[in-house]
Amino acid sequence: MEITSLGTGAHTIGVAHCSAFANRLSPTVDSTLNPIFAALLKTECPSGSTETVNLDVTTPTKFDQFYYLNLRANKGLLTSDQELQSDPSTSGFVNANSFFPTFAANFRNAIIAMGNINVLTGTAGNIRLNCRKFNS
Repeated sequence: MEITSLGTGAHTIGVAHCSAFANRLSPTVDSTLNPIFAALLKTECPSGSTETVNLDVTTPTKFDQFYYLNLRANKGLLTSDQELQSDPSTSGFVNANSFFPTFAANFRNAIIAMGNINVLTGTAGNIRLNCRKFNS
């Protein structure tokens, strides 16, 4: 299980500015977005809004598995979150973490693993020009 994918589970708490997902609402609604959820977002985030919306719309103040349940219902606020459900290589991961005991254990282990990552210094590493891919 990738640490970076499980790290998104931290989105069970927090907010995003409307501008972070406005491209999913306009000019056309993203086809991976639940249409009822999209309509709600359009009322909360009219064009040009500076407001914020909870990343987990179901239980925004609880650290739980509902972030993943929302993804399964196509209610992922950010494109990068919803792609976890849409991508066949990570959709099983989303399903597995839809159950709280699994989510809690996996998240705990991922945070411990990230804490054990050593910082690269000098010429031991490089800064990615595009965070989504390795430099050529």
